[in-house]
Amino acid sequence: MRITPSRFVDVLGPAPKPKTVTQSQFDDRNQDLIEMSRMEWDRVPDRHLFSYFDDLAYVSLQPDLFRHLFPACLKYWYDTLMRNEADNNFHYGLIQGQVSENMLTESERVALYNLFRDGMLDRIEAERGFVCSLSHKS
Repeated sequence: MRITPSRFVDVLGPAPKPKTVTQSQFDDRNQDLIEMSRMEWDRVPDRHLFSYFDDLAYVSLQPDLFRHLFPACLKYWYDTLMRNEADNNFHYGLIQGQVSENMLTESERVALYNLFRDGMLDRIEAERGFVCSLSHKS
């Protein structure tokens, strides 16, 4: 496996928890943002991330909150990819909100793209053990 938990943090580097939350959540779920800001990034539940994916797409992101939560988003992406349950809400948020262009430096973008590539390679390699036993009648 190419992806380890440290890779999720390494994209942006370690980030402290934000002291306050000034971002308004897209669906008025500000309490979710506040709760996530207080959690360790690797403890953020998926149900809160679903709301945050809308934020990626539609609201002005609070930079320190984004830096704190982005590793959780990447972990979610990788975990669902490896379970073959990939969710397009994260991808939509990244693209619609132009997150890599607006929130990441060039070196952070490269680290993100490398993580995506390595994650996809991990997924492909997980499929190598797949054996298809179809019976063919002659």
